[in-house]
Amino acid sequence: MNTDRASLEVTDLRKDFDGLMAVYDVSFAVDPGEIVSLIGPNGAGKTTIFNLITGLLPATGGSIRYGGKGLNGLKPHAINGLGLARTFQNVRLFGRMTVRENVMIGLHAKADYSLFSTAFRLPSARAQERMIRERALQHLERVGLADKAEDDALSLPFGQQRLLEIARALATEPNLLLLDEAGSGLNRPEKEELDRLIREIRNGGVAILLVEHDIPFVTALSDRIVVLEHGMKIADGTPAEIRSDARVIAAYLGEDIRDPC
Repeated sequence: MNTDRASLEVTDLRKDFDGLMAVYDVSFAVDPGEIVSLIGPNGAGKTTIFNLITGLLPATGGSIRYGGKGLNGLKPHAINGLGLARTFQNVRLFGRMTVRENVMIGLHAKADYSLFSTAFRLPSARAQERMIRERALQHLERVGLADKAEDDALSLPFGQQRLLEIARALATEPNLLLLDEAGSGLNRPEKEELDRLIREIRNGGVAILLVEHDIPFVTALSDRIVVLEHGMKIADGTPAEIRSDARVIAAYLGEDIRDPC
């Protein structure tokens, strides 16, 4: 594991809900520059793990560390401040805001001007607000939505709403981006654009942890794949290793994982 830069380390992670074990002794890591995917059928524990990593749920047991710092017990905003950002399985946008304003929300989280300077519209606050508007447009250009900047966020087609959520997450300047079914509901051209964007993000130095059901998409994109079933990890390896893992094939992937189309 690369210790020179921040890595995510999940060790013996557990989560139970009133006695029902949703995540059971799951361990994996995401190193800098990696694209790692969590796959498994519905109910395998993928989104629960995302919620545990990002502080939306407390863990029952185990540890989560990022860059050597424990995340257990930290609030979501504190975890975001350490360089982790996420999107959601169900798109969560601010519907009464424009596309640009949704991205500005992420940028405001990093702004360093005070409430006092904002309330009295001091020059420092006005200058930073102009910069935030400009930077929001740059993030929208990155995901191909700059021409939609002043549109209502919820007026966008579903695929573009997913891209907007990614732009907002990137605005917080993460080192690790968690994408929860970012490709769900996208058509083939949109999925190809998402593939390009994820590779570009990784090439810019941001590690990716991805939850996805599209197996050909995952195997083409990922450096490593972690396979879950009933809250337990049953495999962890490269796409080639996962393709040939008898436990994975027998559990739920059938022959589809062998199909490159």
